[in-house]
Amino acid sequence: MDRLKHHGIKGQKWGVRRFQNKDGSLTREGQKHYSNESIKKLINKKDKTYNLEKWGSSPSNNLLIIAGVSGSGKSTTAKNIKAAKNAIRIELDLYYENPAKDYNHDKSRAFNKYLKEKVPNYAKIQKNFEKYDEVRFPEFDKDSSNKEHIKLRKEYWRTMDEVRDALFSFSKEQYGKNKVIAEGVQWLDSTMYPDINKRRSILQNNPSIIKQTSVVKSTLNGILRDDISFLDIPTIAGRFKFNKNWNKNIKDLTFDV
Repeated sequence: MDRLKHHGIKGQKWGVRRFQNKDGSLTREGQKHYSNESIKKLINKKDKTYNLEKWGSSPSNNLLIIAGVSGSGKSTTAKNIKAAKNAIRIELDLYYENPAKDYNHDKSRAFNKYLKEKVPNYAKIQKNFEKYDEVRFPEFDKDSSNKEHIKLRKEYWRTMDEVRDALFSFSKEQYGKNKVIAEGVQWLDSTMYPDINKRRSILQNNPSIIKQTSVVKSTLNGILRDDISFLDIPTIAGRFKFNKNWNKNIKDLTFDV
């Protein structure tokens, strides 16, 4: 065997992507191609999935959750499924990681308005996020035993529990006839939601995808995406450690639904 043959498809041209752009997102032809296909064709085979067949079958199952470490491909997967299935995408990072941002992403602006009505305390956290950001994780708080810090930490996570519950009700009340995608690691990250039974309950009762990208690949993707210098060793090491811990903890959620 001294020859390698590659048979393309009709109309194929070198360097021209038919269904996907270079960043992995679908082209218009790709959206059309996958519109009548199972969404399993839009995700990696090794990714964990739960209740996908239920998605969109009723208002109580119209929310699809996509979780995974930073750089694992959550956003690309969510964008592709959104495009192929004409779904509504809500980016959770806007609410957990940087609430001070302007909400122009898909229907996030509508959810932001809904939150102000259903979770009044969120507006306070949104306005003073930097203060909460310094203390919300005890392991990164230099003065984690400070009573004021403990109070702020509890207030933040109690409010974020309400944000999560609000998203469930929002997707049903506002978009019950549409498919909705909630994309972000926060739903299933044990550092954010240590109650494993609560996290398992989310998987048992909701269509979900857990991105299983390797630690090295997801870390590299995150570094390239966020334009982090390869000389910034502490940042790279911290991200790698976080991704490694998340992959380890997510094994607790691997069970037969």
